[in-house]
Amino acid sequence: MEGKTLNLLCDVSGKATVKSVRWTRQSKRVVLGREYQLNLLKIKTEDTGIYECSVQVEKGESKASVSVVVQSKYFILEFTVVHK
Repeated sequence: MEGKTLNLLCDVSGKATVKSVRWTRQSKRVVLGREYQLNLLKIKTEDTGIYECSVQVEKGESKASVSVVVQSKYFILEFTVVHK
């Protein structure tokens, strides 16, 4: 819902040493955060999209993604008036 806080967590398990964590949106290489958790404050409908967490370890990279849909707090009520 618009105006709320969204917290995304990239849960990393295993014994490999993590070199870096990168968050992207819509598969664009725009860095949104460098932490395991991405916090989006007062989200807007424009924040809708696919968010991806990429974790670089010594022997490679692992990725996970989630689809986020932000709903507007406003809605349009449509009705028809019929006169008799």
